[in-house]
Amino acid sequence: CYDNTYGGDYDGFVTIINPDLSKIEYSTFLGTDKSDQIQAIAVRDLNTIILVGDTQSPDFPITPEAIKQNLGGAQDGFIVDLNVKTNELTYASFIGGSGRDSIKEIELTDENSYSLVVRTGSADFPVTENALYKNKIGGSDLVVLQLDETLENIVYSTYLGGSKHEYMVGTSSNGSDDLILTFTSNSEDFPATIKYADKDSTNMNTLVKFDMNRKSITLDNSLNQQDKLKASMSQIDLEKSIDTTIVWKEMASLPDGYYLGDAVTLNNEIYFVAGRTAKSKVPFLYKFNPHKNEWIKLANVPQATFNIALAAVNGKIYAIGGDLFKNTTREYNPDTNSWRILEPMPTGRQHIDCGVYKDEIYIMGGLTSWENITQKHEAYNVLTNSWTEKAAIPSLRNNAAVVTLDNLIYVIGGAGTEDDIWGDVWAVETYDVNSDKWEQKNNLPFLLFKPAATVVNGRLFVLGGQTMIDGKNDCSDKVLIYRPETDSWEETTPLPTKNVFLGCVTITNKIYVIGGTVGGNPDWEAYSAVYEGEVIND
Repeated sequence: CYDNTYGGDYDGFVTIINPDLSKIEYSTFLGTDKSDQIQAIAVRDLNTIILVGDTQSPDFPITPEAIKQNLGGAQDGFIVDLNVKTNELTYASFIGGSGRDSIKEIELTDENSYSLVVRTGSADFPVTENALYKNKIGGSDLVVLQLDETLENIVYSTYLGGSKHEYMVGTSSNGSDDLILTFTSNSEDFPATIKYADKDSTNMNTLVKFDMNRKSITLDNSLNQQDKLKASMSQIDLEKSIDTTIVWKEMASLPDGYYLGDAVTLNNEIYFVAGRTAKSKVPFLYKFNPHKNEWIKLANVPQATFNIALAAVNGKIYAIGGDLFKNTTREYNPDTNSWRILEPMPTGRQHIDCGVYKDEIYIMGGLTSWENITQKHEAYNVLTNSWTEKAAIPSLRNNAAVVTLDNLIYVIGGAGTEDDIWGDVWAVETYDVNSDKWEQKNNLPFLLFKPAATVVNGRLFVLGGQTMIDGKNDCSDKVLIYRPETDSWEETTPLPTKNVFLGCVTITNKIYVIGGTVGGNPDWEAYSAVYEGEVIND
């Protein structure tokens, strides 16, 4: 193989299996010390495979003839010509600008030139003089790129996008001159598109026919049904859980409506930091006893805040960070009903959550300002009152759900791209506390911004959140189940009401949903309702 060593947070890999699937004939890693991901391939002949994708590794292997020798931003696209017979990279190059770039698709034309589609956040991506669009228009644009058969020369390059964001789905070729692109766009001003969505949709499923010979896009209503189906990006029809249901009942309400708070359990009681009302942030801490079905107000949190990380470790409760980009570490002692301030977090942040393993609290991602998402990952040890930097989270992320199962911390959904702090995120990633390594899991079936997550009987339950279903922005009442053993998602009994920014915990087999909102600026309706959901396994 070319490389038998796993090198970074993510490595790409190439595997060739014989026709009856009984034998691996070739397999290799591709990558170095950071995140390297293969997005698409083209097969030139029996020995030659062209690989495209994205890399965050400055030392990614590049050949002397490369179009671009150095990593230009946080992430560049790459193209590699791999000879599986000689185990050589006969050609390898970065492709991109100074922002965040990923090559999503590659097609080999009849003339042995290559058509590539790039998703870019770079305003300085290289385009040719005859480009259809020479300037980046929106937050994230596509780039249609043509390379000659040597891969060493850009024959044609143009931006393609509207004033907002485009997300690549796939390509197909119906001949040497036509490249058919299917993708999702929330740019109402995207030029010359066929859109498959409701007329009031904010996200449109878009199909474009790009003539690589005339360098133009055309509106072609004669495209066949298969192409149209490729453009259909409706919500995945999830399997319903065959063995799990949830029976919900309403419990004693909170004293007021709150959202953007957080909850933990300690000694079979629930502690809830309220976050904020519809009007303002509050410093309130409450305790709920499920057996007595009553709430008790406790000592106020130092510094009224919300968007915090809340954890229970060794009989104490820790409230970390929060609005406005705080680095404060606060400890609550239930025995004395008092707070104290501890060693501050190195990176002040908000819109965060945390995972807990043994004596440590792990905080990754979040917003450090209204312009910046951090990939910093820091762990607080409650025994030594000290912080340690851990392996950075591979993706930009804020407003994710974070939950621990065994030695893995799951980071689920949220928001954040290189050019938009609220950009969409489907990704699910796990952090192994033993190896200090990240791994990507099966994506969410649809977007979820600030859902809640908890663990019941070795499975993850993801509840509510803000979502986009069939192109429509809405809060969700869905409850998803993730099974780690199969890396798969299914759906179970929904929440009693749509909800986002909610608190959520589990005691034995019962899930408690606390507060939240259905959204709607400027005066959000904050929920006071509390629900108990008994998880029943058939």
